[in-house]
Order: sequence, then structure tokens, then C-alpha cells
Amino acid sequence: MAFKPGVTAPQTGIYWCSVCKLPGQFQQGQPLPECRNKCGRGGWDFVQATDQAQQ
Repeated sequence: MAFKPGVTAPQTGIYWCSVCKLPGQFQQGQPLPECRNKCGRGGWDFVQATDQAQQ
């Protein structure tokens, strides 16, 4: 499920753009930005929790 830009990240970890697969690391509660590649229709798919989130 892709989270739209502007929605807050539900958990800390690595996300990638649902269109171009550009990775980004975001903290829980941080607003998700638009993709730096300006994909337009893209959202953010959660990929993996980071070490900080697992502690």
C-alpha cells in the first residue's frame, strides 16, 4: 500500500517511491514528502524498519 505525500509516516524506516523506487528514510510521524524525481502519481511504500525502530 502506497502512502500519499503529505501523510505522516506510520513507522520509522525505509520507504521507496511506488513509481521509480527511489529510497528514502523517514521517522514515524514525519510528513512524507513528494518524490525528489517528481513522479507525480507516486506514493511511498514501506520497505524495512531501521535499527532505530527495532531498539
